[in-house]
Amino acid sequence: MPILTRIPITCRLVRLLPLLFLWGLRVPLLAQCTLSCNDGMQVSLDPTGQVLMTWQLIAPNADNSCPGPLAVTLYNSIGQQLPNPLTCAHIGQTITARVKHTTSGNFCTGTLEVFDALSPALSNCGDKFIFCNEDSSPEAVGFPIGADNCTAPNDLNFSRFDTETSLACGTYQNGHEVLKRIDRDWTVSDDYGNSNNCLQRVWLKHITFADIAFPPNRDNISSPALDCAQDPNDLDLTGQPTVNGVPVGASPECEIGVTYSDQTIMHCAPAGFTVLRNWTMVDFCNGTFNNRTQIIKVQDTEAPFLIAPNDITVGTDGFYCTGSVTLPQAVFIDNCSAVTVVPTWIYGTGHGPFLSVAEGQHLVTYTATDACGNATTATMTVTVVDNSPPQAICASDLQISLTSNGVGYVNAATVNQGSFDNCGPVFLSISRDEVEYNPQVQVTCADQGMPMMLTLKVTDAVGLENFCQMEVNVRDFLKPTIQCPPNLMLTCLQDYNNLGLTGQATATDNCAMKSITHQDFVNIQPCNIGSVTRWWVATDSAANIKTCTQQITVNVINTTTVTFPADLTVPGCGHPDSLLPIATGKPVIGGQACSPLSMNYTDQIFNIASPACFRIFRAWKVIDHCIYNPNGGSAGVWEHLQIIDVVDHSPPALSIPPDMTVSADPFNCTGLVSMPDVTATDCSNQITFSHNSNFSGAGSTNNASGQYPLGVHFITFTAEDGCGNSMQQTLRITVKDLTPPTAVCLPGGSVNMQASGSVTLDPQNFDGGCSDFCSPQNGLVFSISPSVFDCQQIGIQAVTLTVRDTAGNTATCNTQVLVQDNAHVCGGGGGITHQVEGTIRTEMGLPVNNISVSFTANDVGVFTNTDTTGYFGFSDVPTGLTYSLKPYNNANWVNGVTTYDLVLISKHIIGTTPLNSPYKMLAADANHSGSITTFDIVQLRKIILGVLDSLPTNTSWRFVDTTFVFPDLQNPFVGPVPEEIVFDPLISNQAGQNFIGLKVGDVNGSTNPAEARAPHDTLFLILPDRDFHFGENFTIPICLENWTTLEGLQFELKMDPEQLELERVEFARQNLLAQPNIAIKAGGLLSMSWDNASADKAAGAISAANLFTLHLRGTANSDIHSALEISNSRLLPEAYRLGNEEIAAIALRFEKKNLDVENSKWEIFPNPNSGAFFVKNPFVGGFSALKVLDSRGQLVWQQEGFLPETLEVREMALRQPGLYFVELKSEERAMMGKVMVVN
Repeated sequence: MPILTRIPITCRLVRLLPLLFLWGLRVPLLAQCTLSCNDGMQVSLDPTGQVLMTWQLIAPNADNSCPGPLAVTLYNSIGQQLPNPLTCAHIGQTITARVKHTTSGNFCTGTLEVFDALSPALSNCGDKFIFCNEDSSPEAVGFPIGADNCTAPNDLNFSRFDTETSLACGTYQNGHEVLKRIDRDWTVSDDYGNSNNCLQRVWLKHITFADIAFPPNRDNISSPALDCAQDPNDLDLTGQPTVNGVPVGASPECEIGVTYSDQTIMHCAPAGFTVLRNWTMVDFCNGTFNNRTQIIKVQDTEAPFLIAPNDITVGTDGFYCTGSVTLPQAVFIDNCSAVTVVPTWIYGTGHGPFLSVAEGQHLVTYTATDACGNATTATMTVTVVDNSPPQAICASDLQISLTSNGVGYVNAATVNQGSFDNCGPVFLSISRDEVEYNPQVQVTCADQGMPMMLTLKVTDAVGLENFCQMEVNVRDFLKPTIQCPPNLMLTCLQDYNNLGLTGQATATDNCAMKSITHQDFVNIQPCNIGSVTRWWVATDSAANIKTCTQQITVNVINTTTVTFPADLTVPGCGHPDSLLPIATGKPVIGGQACSPLSMNYTDQIFNIASPACFRIFRAWKVIDHCIYNPNGGSAGVWEHLQIIDVVDHSPPALSIPPDMTVSADPFNCTGLVSMPDVTATDCSNQITFSHNSNFSGAGSTNNASGQYPLGVHFITFTAEDGCGNSMQQTLRITVKDLTPPTAVCLPGGSVNMQASGSVTLDPQNFDGGCSDFCSPQNGLVFSISPSVFDCQQIGIQAVTLTVRDTAGNTATCNTQVLVQDNAHVCGGGGGITHQVEGTIRTEMGLPVNNISVSFTANDVGVFTNTDTTGYFGFSDVPTGLTYSLKPYNNANWVNGVTTYDLVLISKHIIGTTPLNSPYKMLAADANHSGSITTFDIVQLRKIILGVLDSLPTNTSWRFVDTTFVFPDLQNPFVGPVPEEIVFDPLISNQAGQNFIGLKVGDVNGSTNPAEARAPHDTLFLILPDRDFHFGENFTIPICLENWTTLEGLQFELKMDPEQLELERVEFARQNLLAQPNIAIKAGGLLSMSWDNASADKAAGAISAANLFTLHLRGTANSDIHSALEISNSRLLPEAYRLGNEEIAAIALRFEKKNLDVENSKWEIFPNPNSGAFFVKNPFVGGFSALKVLDSRGQLVWQQEGFLPETLEVREMALRQPGLYFVELKSEERAMMGKVMVVN
């Protein structure tokens, strides 16, 4: 039944009187038949995609006033009549329906729209059962089947949502054991938005051994064997266990494991063999397994492919009528294995060579056999023919001289040098072009100058020919004749190289002239006067020469005039460099002279030369050196003084940076102001700058950068040019304190409830040392929150202390307070309280003071510090709670840790001297790893050098409950070590809760000042004392004197940064020191720590050795002993003797240099020598360096340090004879010499 939706009702009367229509109401006027059609109807299609429009649907009340037949007609929007019933093709169109009373002709019209309201139908959505290894996609399992009244099946839109559920083994569905269920929710929609859905369930069945199909044998019985070219490991070839053609192991869902192992039996290696493949399958659901063996045979049944070589023909050799034959290689291919190819003929097997093979044809058979015995043969033919020509032998080194008419002859017999034929006589002829051969050839002048190639032809009795070639040199030994031009005289302005002026020699020759050249022997003075002797040389084409000589004399001439530039005044500020002669004029030289005149000037500048900015006196001097006598007379010299004045009145244009605001350094309360240079432009380059800042060093610069105190500063810059004109501008600099103060809380305290039932905290009582770098202590303001407690807060409470500095910056810290009611103000007797106390001492029983001890419950606690006796205590502690008592200290890591501790830890690690207590072993475990390793030494060295302030995995002190008994005194790391005491719960007073404190890294107990040992003696670091100046780059070697075998040392050098800047450290002996032994810190501090516990380095062998060299730069004018010292502020300077545990102090000794060493005090002897010599050292007592370099500048010998008076250069260094350079230098002087090494 179609769905109708009635919209507004409209009526229309045709062929009658007009009707009056109101909305939703029909009023007939004088009508016999009145029709009213529904308008705006929506009509739904039926399941066949059609709807029949009747008059009952369009005008349901028509039969009331218009009995008789009624006709229905349908039209589209352009008036075309449509069929009835309507179909899916009319969906969405606006259709006009007309109902006509056929008797009266009256009709009415209405509009309608066709739509599809039916959802598609779905089928084939039932349960599906597949094996767990099979494809579960819809393409494999199957899609639902959809049908729709208006949308074709292929145009329906399918979508799905899968939900997968894994099932336990032993789950059954419809008699199948299933391992997984896929709930596939399908949705299908047609073209008009109607949709339907269904649920399809896919069950994945468990595979049993009975379901599995095993691969057949490939043994030529069950199925064909494999060819050797096929891979037996390719399961696509050999097969594998499957279910419905799908490999069993294709899915991890199946709870079936499949594997195999191969056993190979060789037949004819490597191509023929049999594989016994044992398949093993495990059913993980029931724990059973099954085995099957598959036989895979691999065979080689194909013979090699063989191509014999092409037939060959060889000739007989030159002495006998037989030939020598080497059989060529055949071409072969085999699909699987190596092939052996053997040729066979009447002369034997193999490829030869075969000698004395008779003339004629010979058949050779090649046989190719593979590893399995498959063979192939092919043949070729060898033919031996007699084709040996005669042997041609030519003479060598023949010279043919030309006669006076330039002609010569060469005979064939002259060229022959014993040509022959093994079968008879030979006939000779000669040719120079290898075309025409005759008994004789002619040579001429044209053939001289280069070797000429002649060809000798040798012919035997049967017409076989052979050839040889030789070079013949055609020579002309006759000299040419030459005639020189006459001698002559020139002036200094004439060019004696002009042959058109001086003349040209002439020459003739019997063959041809090559050249006429000359060479001048010049005796010309700087003024171009003197003489030239010209030697003429005539050379013919055979390089024969003939000479003659011409004499040329050159005389002086001079007519010079000089015009000097005039004085001048230059406007503008100018600069002497811009007033060069190119701008102010140069002397003008006239006339003639024998050589260019020299011209120079000197300027004298007067900066005060009113009214000029400055004045230049320019003294010109022109000299003709050909006639000038410097010892007297004015001939040849012209002098003049030119005066140049420069005037300017414009000031420079000054440019300064914008006003600046900087943050103060929290450590010194000053701000580092770093500004760009102030610039100025002016026509003068002579601009001077100044400023009025008191915080940037010199005021006569264009930059006022520096450390400024807090506040506002006005800096005025002045720029002045060379003419006295100046300009000023002012810069505002503001320095602000933006760093918050440091908030430090006391670790805890207690207060007693007042009679009012509340207690107010005083913030000052919780100040544990709050500070601010830029505010006075009395300028800090404190507050605490919460500040008031009542009877509801008895016990331990958390509070926050806030501190504010004078600049308004704030910081906070957190602590606890114990609120007590000792006076029972709050009622209830105040509760039961207890006291807990104890001490902290070292392993040796010495008290450890100022250690923070926490007493916590429910993550809230109070703190106290041990006193000078190591005692700590807590009173009025509420009963019944679980408390933790725990000491803590992670400050001052370097205290008590020295390089000697590293020596002792190293000895423990290598086993020479183990540590004798578990507490020392815990102290040696610096990184808290539960073991003692070299990494602990590395970390502690970084603490000693100041590279690290602390270690993140440990604290500087550890504390052990004194009641704890180590299960293994030789290994304290076998179990946990108690470092806190827990009361669970606290129900009584607890006295004697003691701890043993151990300082991490200190294994010799040096943390206790009472145990400090006095140095036994002093070890000196020796360095040269010298002066240096600002900006100077120089080096200072640090050396050791009186060094005996040591186990370690440590010290810290301090360089005054106001005088010295350390750029880098160069290590002289990499086997003693390396980068990890050195640390460089800000402020000019260099720390060193080195140990040698294993004594595997002969430290005593490096007496007076250069440990390292400091590369320095002077930041002031000073000297070394004023700028460098040993520091003991954090690192004690000490060394440790090997074996006796004695400590030596370390100090500096500055060596003065004798700067008056005479060169006569240094000597190289013997010189020359055979590779070993001695050098006398004048720098004894100070640092010096000796180098020997070869003639290419390559270093071959080097020695440095505090060297003895006589130095030996050993023979092994100078292996090659020749000249060597010797360099010996100290800090102030260097000497260079040469030494000759001979065999």
